[in-house]
Amino acid sequence: MTRLLPPLTFLCVGAPRTGTTTLHALLSRHPRIGLPRGKELPIFHKPDLSPDQWKSLVRAYWPAGKPILGKCTPQYWTEPHLPQRLKAWMPDTLLILGLRDPVERFWSEYRMYWRRGWEDRLPDDFVNDALDPGKLQEARQHSRLLGERDRAPYMALAGCYTELLERWWAWIPPEQWVLLFYEEWTRDPIPTLRSLWERIGVETPDLNHLPRENVSPPRGIAAHLARLGYAIHRRRDPREWLPRRWAARYESLLYWMVRHLRVRSDPPAPSRETLARLRAFYAPDEARLRDLLGRPLPWENRPRFHA
Repeated sequence: MTRLLPPLTFLCVGAPRTGTTTLHALLSRHPRIGLPRGKELPIFHKPDLSPDQWKSLVRAYWPAGKPILGKCTPQYWTEPHLPQRLKAWMPDTLLILGLRDPVERFWSEYRMYWRRGWEDRLPDDFVNDALDPGKLQEARQHSRLLGERDRAPYMALAGCYTELLERWWAWIPPEQWVLLFYEEWTRDPIPTLRSLWERIGVETPDLNHLPRENVSPPRGIAAHLARLGYAIHRRRDPREWLPRRWAARYESLLYWMVRHLRVRSDPPAPSRETLARLRAFYAPDEARLRDLLGRPLPWENRPRFHA
Protein backbone atom coordinates (compact mmCIF):
# COMPACT_ATOMS: atom_id res chain seq x y z
CA MET A 1 0.00 0.00 0.00
CA THR A 2 1.16 3.53 -0.89
CA ARG A 3 1.01 6.70 1.19
CA LEU A 4 -2.02 8.84 0.43
CA LEU A 5 -1.53 12.55 -0.26
CA PRO A 6 -2.63 14.96 1.03
CA PRO A 7 -2.63 13.22 4.42
CA LEU A 8 -5.17 13.92 7.13
CA THR A 9 -3.84 15.86 10.09
CA PHE A 10 -6.25 14.03 12.40
CA LEU A 11 -8.83 11.26 12.32
CA CYS A 12 -11.43 10.67 15.03
CA VAL A 13 -12.03 6.91 14.96
CA GLY A 14 -14.68 6.63 17.68
CA ALA A 15 -16.08 5.40 19.78
CA PRO A 16 -19.74 5.84 18.75
CA ARG A 17 -21.89 7.81 21.21
CA THR A 18 -18.96 9.44 23.00
CA GLY A 19 -19.53 13.01 21.77
CA THR A 20 -18.07 12.61 18.27
CA THR A 21 -20.92 14.56 16.64
CA THR A 22 -20.34 17.56 18.92
CA LEU A 23 -16.61 17.24 18.29
CA HIS A 24 -17.20 17.19 14.52
CA ALA A 25 -19.32 20.36 14.80
CA LEU A 26 -16.64 22.13 16.85
CA LEU A 27 -13.82 21.14 14.51
CA SER A 28 -15.85 22.16 11.44
CA ARG A 29 -16.25 25.70 12.80
CA HIS A 30 -12.52 26.35 12.98
CA PRO A 31 -11.45 28.53 10.02
CA ARG A 32 -8.27 26.52 9.32
CA ILE A 33 -9.80 23.03 9.58
CA GLY A 34 -11.61 21.24 6.76
CA LEU A 35 -13.84 18.21 7.30
CA PRO A 36 -16.19 16.39 4.90
CA ARG A 37 -19.76 17.61 4.80
CA GLY A 38 -21.02 14.22 5.98
CA LYS A 39 -19.47 13.27 9.32
CA GLU A 40 -19.61 9.50 8.99
CA LEU A 41 -18.65 9.16 5.35
CA PRO A 42 -16.84 5.77 5.15
CA ILE A 43 -13.70 5.71 2.99
CA PHE A 44 -10.81 3.90 4.65
CA HIS A 45 -12.61 0.58 5.14
CA LYS A 46 -11.90 -0.28 1.49
CA PRO A 47 -8.55 -2.06 1.13
CA ASP A 48 -7.96 -1.05 -2.50
CA LEU A 49 -8.07 2.74 -2.07
CA SER A 50 -5.55 4.20 -4.54
CA PRO A 51 -3.73 7.58 -4.38
CA ASP A 52 -5.70 8.86 -7.39
CA GLN A 53 -9.02 7.78 -5.85
CA TRP A 54 -8.07 9.49 -2.60
CA LYS A 55 -7.22 12.78 -4.35
CA SER A 56 -10.54 12.64 -6.18
CA LEU A 57 -12.40 12.05 -2.90
CA VAL A 58 -10.62 14.98 -1.24
CA ARG A 59 -11.60 17.30 -4.09
CA ALA A 60 -15.23 16.15 -3.93
CA TYR A 61 -15.85 15.95 -0.18
CA TRP A 62 -13.44 18.28 1.62
CA PRO A 63 -13.69 22.09 1.39
CA ALA A 64 -10.96 23.73 -0.66
CA GLY A 65 -8.34 26.07 0.80
CA LYS A 66 -8.13 24.57 4.30
CA PRO A 67 -4.56 23.91 5.48
CA ILE A 68 -5.62 21.20 7.96
CA LEU A 69 -7.78 18.26 6.89
CA GLY A 70 -9.53 15.90 9.28
CA LYS A 71 -12.31 13.38 9.54
CA CYS A 72 -14.66 11.90 12.17
CA THR A 73 -15.97 8.39 11.53
CA PRO A 74 -16.69 6.51 14.79
CA GLN A 75 -17.55 3.29 12.93
CA TYR A 76 -13.83 2.88 12.22
CA TRP A 77 -13.17 1.98 15.86
CA THR A 78 -14.13 -1.69 15.46
CA GLU A 79 -12.74 -2.17 11.95
CA PRO A 80 -10.25 -5.07 12.35
CA HIS A 81 -7.88 -4.30 9.45
CA LEU A 82 -7.95 -0.50 9.46
CA PRO A 83 -5.00 0.09 11.86
CA GLN A 84 -2.62 -1.67 9.47
CA ARG A 85 -3.96 0.22 6.45
CA LEU A 86 -3.73 3.61 8.16
CA LYS A 87 -0.15 2.88 9.17
CA ALA A 88 0.68 2.44 5.48
CA TRP A 89 -1.53 5.22 4.11
CA MET A 90 -1.05 8.01 6.70
CA PRO A 91 1.53 6.98 9.29
CA ASP A 92 1.76 10.40 10.97
CA THR A 93 -1.96 11.18 11.35
CA LEU A 94 -3.14 12.09 14.86
CA LEU A 95 -5.90 9.74 16.06
CA ILE A 96 -8.67 10.88 18.41
CA LEU A 97 -10.72 8.47 20.52
CA GLY A 98 -13.67 9.16 22.80
CA LEU A 99 -14.23 6.94 25.85
CA ARG A 100 -17.39 6.65 27.94
CA ASP A 101 -18.87 4.31 30.52
CA PRO A 102 -19.22 1.25 28.25
CA VAL A 103 -22.69 0.29 29.48
CA GLU A 104 -23.98 3.85 29.03
CA ARG A 105 -22.35 3.97 25.60
CA PHE A 106 -23.95 0.66 24.59
CA TRP A 107 -27.42 1.71 25.76
CA SER A 108 -27.13 5.13 24.08
CA GLU A 109 -26.29 3.55 20.73
CA TYR A 110 -29.04 0.95 21.03
CA ARG A 111 -31.59 3.65 21.90
CA MET A 112 -30.52 5.71 18.87
CA TYR A 113 -31.10 2.78 16.50
CA TRP A 114 -34.42 1.98 18.16
CA ARG A 115 -35.71 5.56 17.86
CA ARG A 116 -34.77 5.69 14.19
CA GLY A 117 -36.63 2.45 13.48
CA TRP A 118 -33.46 0.57 12.51
CA GLU A 119 -33.63 -1.92 15.38
CA ASP A 120 -36.64 -4.06 16.35
CA ARG A 121 -35.18 -6.40 18.97
CA LEU A 122 -36.16 -5.68 22.57
CA PRO A 123 -33.26 -4.75 24.88
CA ASP A 124 -32.84 -8.15 26.56
CA ASP A 125 -32.92 -10.00 23.22
CA PHE A 126 -30.52 -7.50 21.68
CA VAL A 127 -28.00 -7.95 24.52
CA ASN A 128 -28.27 -11.74 24.18
CA ASP A 129 -27.21 -11.41 20.55
CA ALA A 130 -24.56 -8.79 21.35
CA LEU A 131 -22.81 -11.00 23.91
CA ASP A 132 -23.03 -14.22 21.92
CA PRO A 133 -19.43 -15.59 21.88
CA GLY A 134 -19.60 -16.77 18.27
CA LYS A 135 -20.93 -13.44 17.01
CA LEU A 136 -18.34 -11.51 19.02
CA GLN A 137 -15.54 -13.57 17.50
CA GLU A 138 -16.90 -12.87 14.02
CA ALA A 139 -17.05 -9.14 14.79
CA ARG A 140 -13.40 -9.22 15.87
CA GLN A 141 -12.38 -10.66 12.51
CA HIS A 142 -14.69 -9.09 9.90
CA SER A 143 -15.54 -5.56 8.82
CA ARG A 144 -19.09 -4.44 9.40
CA LEU A 145 -18.75 -1.71 6.75
CA LEU A 146 -18.07 -4.21 3.95
CA GLY A 147 -21.26 -6.23 4.32
CA GLU A 148 -24.62 -6.57 6.01
CA ARG A 149 -23.74 -7.89 9.47
CA ASP A 150 -25.58 -7.92 12.78
CA ARG A 151 -24.79 -4.64 14.55
CA ALA A 152 -25.26 -6.11 18.04
CA PRO A 153 -21.82 -7.74 18.59
CA TYR A 154 -20.04 -4.72 17.07
CA MET A 155 -21.83 -2.49 19.57
CA ALA A 156 -20.67 -4.72 22.43
CA LEU A 157 -17.13 -4.81 21.06
CA ALA A 158 -16.99 -0.99 20.78
CA GLY A 159 -16.93 -0.75 24.60
CA CYS A 160 -13.97 -3.16 24.93
CA TYR A 161 -11.59 -0.22 24.95
CA THR A 162 -8.43 -2.01 26.10
CA GLU A 163 -8.81 -4.86 23.63
CA LEU A 164 -9.25 -2.49 20.71
CA LEU A 165 -6.60 0.00 21.85
CA GLU A 166 -4.05 -2.82 21.97
CA ARG A 167 -5.02 -3.78 18.42
CA TRP A 168 -4.61 -0.17 17.23
CA TRP A 169 -1.45 0.52 19.24
CA ALA A 170 0.26 -2.47 17.65
CA TRP A 171 0.37 -0.34 14.47
CA ILE A 172 -0.01 3.28 15.60
CA PRO A 173 1.79 4.11 18.88
CA PRO A 174 0.11 5.66 21.95
CA GLU A 175 1.92 9.00 21.56
CA GLN A 176 -0.02 9.53 18.32
CA TRP A 177 -3.37 9.42 20.13
CA VAL A 178 -5.63 11.83 22.00
CA LEU A 179 -8.06 10.15 24.41
CA LEU A 180 -11.14 12.16 25.38
CA PHE A 181 -13.22 10.97 28.31
CA TYR A 182 -16.87 11.81 27.67
CA GLU A 183 -17.61 12.29 31.39
CA GLU A 184 -14.80 14.86 31.70
CA TRP A 185 -14.99 16.89 28.54
CA THR A 186 -18.79 17.23 28.55
CA ARG A 187 -18.68 18.44 32.17
CA ASP A 188 -15.82 20.92 31.67
CA PRO A 189 -15.05 21.07 27.93
CA ILE A 190 -12.76 24.07 27.60
CA PRO A 191 -9.51 22.61 29.08
CA THR A 192 -9.89 19.42 27.04
CA LEU A 193 -10.64 21.30 23.83
CA ARG A 194 -7.75 23.71 24.29
CA SER A 195 -5.43 20.76 24.66
CA LEU A 196 -6.92 19.16 21.54
CA TRP A 197 -6.49 22.31 19.41
CA GLU A 198 -2.86 22.42 20.56
CA ARG A 199 -2.26 18.81 19.49
CA ILE A 200 -3.89 19.48 16.11
CA GLY A 201 -1.72 22.57 15.70
CA VAL A 202 -4.27 25.38 15.53
CA GLU A 203 -5.07 28.37 17.69
CA THR A 204 -7.92 28.01 20.19
CA PRO A 205 -11.18 29.48 18.84
CA ASP A 206 -13.92 31.19 20.86
CA LEU A 207 -15.26 28.48 23.15
CA ASN A 208 -17.98 30.53 24.84
CA HIS A 209 -20.78 29.00 22.74
CA LEU A 210 -20.29 25.27 22.43
CA PRO A 211 -22.76 23.30 20.30
CA ARG A 212 -24.59 20.33 21.77
CA GLU A 213 -25.18 17.92 18.93
CA ASN A 214 -27.11 14.67 18.82
CA VAL A 215 -28.03 14.80 22.51
CA SER A 216 -31.83 14.96 22.39
CA PRO A 217 -34.42 13.43 20.07
CA PRO A 218 -35.64 15.64 17.21
CA ARG A 219 -39.26 16.76 17.23
CA GLY A 220 -41.72 18.65 15.09
CA ILE A 221 -41.32 19.44 11.41
CA ALA A 222 -37.62 18.49 11.30
CA ALA A 223 -38.42 14.93 12.38
CA HIS A 224 -41.25 14.67 9.80
CA LEU A 225 -39.06 16.01 6.96
CA ALA A 226 -36.24 13.69 7.95
CA ARG A 227 -38.59 10.70 7.97
CA LEU A 228 -39.95 11.57 4.51
CA GLY A 229 -36.52 12.28 3.03
CA TYR A 230 -34.99 9.13 4.41
CA ALA A 231 -37.87 7.01 3.09
CA ILE A 232 -37.19 8.42 -0.40
CA HIS A 233 -33.46 7.82 0.07
CA ARG A 234 -34.01 4.15 0.90
CA ARG A 235 -36.02 3.57 -2.28
CA ARG A 236 -33.02 4.57 -4.39
CA ASP A 237 -29.88 6.14 -3.01
CA PRO A 238 -29.13 9.27 -5.13
CA ARG A 239 -25.40 8.74 -4.53
CA GLU A 240 -25.59 5.81 -6.94
CA TRP A 241 -26.39 8.04 -9.93
CA LEU A 242 -25.42 11.62 -9.02
CA PRO A 243 -22.06 13.02 -10.25
CA ARG A 244 -19.46 12.80 -7.47
CA ARG A 245 -19.50 16.52 -6.66
CA TRP A 246 -23.30 16.54 -6.29
CA ALA A 247 -23.15 13.26 -4.40
CA ALA A 248 -20.84 14.98 -1.93
CA ARG A 249 -23.41 17.73 -1.41
CA TYR A 250 -26.15 15.14 -1.00
CA GLU A 251 -24.01 13.49 1.70
CA SER A 252 -24.51 16.53 3.95
CA LEU A 253 -28.29 16.41 3.36
CA LEU A 254 -28.35 12.71 4.18
CA TYR A 255 -26.34 13.40 7.33
CA TRP A 256 -28.95 15.99 8.39
CA MET A 257 -31.80 13.55 7.70
CA VAL A 258 -30.24 10.74 9.71
CA ARG A 259 -29.52 13.03 12.67
CA HIS A 260 -33.13 14.22 12.75
CA LEU A 261 -34.74 10.87 12.02
CA ARG A 262 -37.07 9.58 14.72
CA VAL A 263 -39.93 7.17 14.19
CA ARG A 264 -40.36 5.82 17.73
CA SER A 265 -40.24 6.88 21.34
CA ASP A 266 -37.70 5.39 23.72
CA PRO A 267 -37.39 1.60 23.94
CA PRO A 268 -38.42 -0.39 27.02
CA ALA A 269 -35.84 -0.48 29.79
CA PRO A 270 -33.55 -3.50 29.98
CA SER A 271 -33.94 -5.84 32.94
CA ARG A 272 -31.60 -5.62 35.91
CA GLU A 273 -30.21 -9.01 34.95
CA THR A 274 -29.35 -7.71 31.47
CA LEU A 275 -27.57 -4.63 32.86
CA ALA A 276 -25.68 -6.89 35.28
CA ARG A 277 -24.58 -9.07 32.34
CA LEU A 278 -23.25 -6.02 30.50
CA ARG A 279 -21.40 -4.81 33.61
CA ALA A 280 -19.85 -8.25 34.10
CA PHE A 281 -18.88 -8.44 30.43
CA TYR A 282 -17.02 -5.11 30.53
CA ALA A 283 -15.49 -5.41 34.03
CA PRO A 284 -12.26 -7.26 33.00
CA ASP A 285 -11.60 -4.82 30.15
CA GLU A 286 -12.20 -1.83 32.46
CA ALA A 287 -9.67 -3.20 34.96
CA ARG A 288 -7.09 -3.59 32.18
CA LEU A 289 -7.85 -0.08 30.90
CA ARG A 290 -7.22 1.36 34.35
CA ASP A 291 -3.82 -0.35 34.44
CA LEU A 292 -3.00 0.54 30.84
CA LEU A 293 -3.66 4.27 31.32
CA GLY A 294 -2.37 4.42 34.91
CA ARG A 295 -5.34 6.42 36.12
CA PRO A 296 -8.86 5.88 37.52
CA LEU A 297 -11.69 5.84 35.01
CA PRO A 298 -13.94 8.90 35.39
CA TRP A 299 -17.20 6.97 35.21
CA GLU A 300 -16.22 4.95 38.29
CA ASN A 301 -16.67 8.00 40.53
CA ARG A 302 -20.27 8.74 39.59
CA PRO A 303 -23.61 6.93 39.87
CA ARG A 304 -23.66 3.96 37.53
CA PHE A 305 -26.16 3.76 34.71
CA HIS A 306 -29.71 2.54 35.34
CA ALA A 307 -32.06 2.49 32.33
